Amino acid sequence: MTVKINTKDGQIELSNDVIATVVGGSANEIFGVVGMASKSALKDNFQALLRKENYSKGVVIKSTDAGISVDVYTVMSYGVKISEVSKNIQERVKFNLENQLGITADMVNVYVQNVRMEETEETTSTQTESPAQKTITAAAKAEDIQPQKTADTSATSAENSFPENTEAAVEKEKTVIVDLNKSPEDMTVDELQQAILAKMAGNGPVTDQMKKTVYDNIWHDSLVNWLKSFH
Repeated sequence: MTVKINTKDGQIELSNDVIATVVGGSANEIFGVVGMASKSALKDNFQALLRKENYSKGVVIKSTDAGISVDVYTVMSYGVKISEVSKNIQERVKFNLENQLGITADMVNVYVQNVRMEETEETTSTQTESPAQKTITAAAKAEDIQPQKTADTSATSAENSFPENTEAAVEKEKTVIVDLNKSPEDMTVDELQQAILAKMAGNGPVTDQMKKTVYDNIWHDSLVNWLKSFH
């Protein structure tokens, strides 16, 4: 099926794959979503996560009188509030379809195919390394112990990775004081962002990339649902 958009200059046709790519990418932006799953989970491997080029296997698109309806098949993290994460997916999918493709999603249905415990990169790496790889890793770590000049260069490089975002994050952390007794609906966007980071910190280290993801989300309702997704 293709979605046709009529304009004064002609007609635009969007294939399912194009729409599925936007839908799948939108779902993966949401905290608590591990990835996209196939709608035929038993047939296509229940545990497998879909790559970007295969998002169409986890998205079903149907035409409606008001636009389209979308079914999204996901895998979520263990411990999140699934109802709130699903609301965030629905909001983000509708927004991105309208903003990027000019399509109105009349309905977005979220299907949770699996719940997965997320492993840290370090744990996964340790479990999968062969003896030869462990030897190489040990040698690489030994090479990392170098004079202070090399360490300074690495530090400079790391600081330049997210210069603006990191500085903004530090500034916000210094200036925004969050009253956790306030209801999420009464908080400002800045307060919601800091409250979410505080919840994340309670679950483990908060990286610069995680901070960037939080500060990039400036939608009040989405942040409210995100904060509520923590138990």
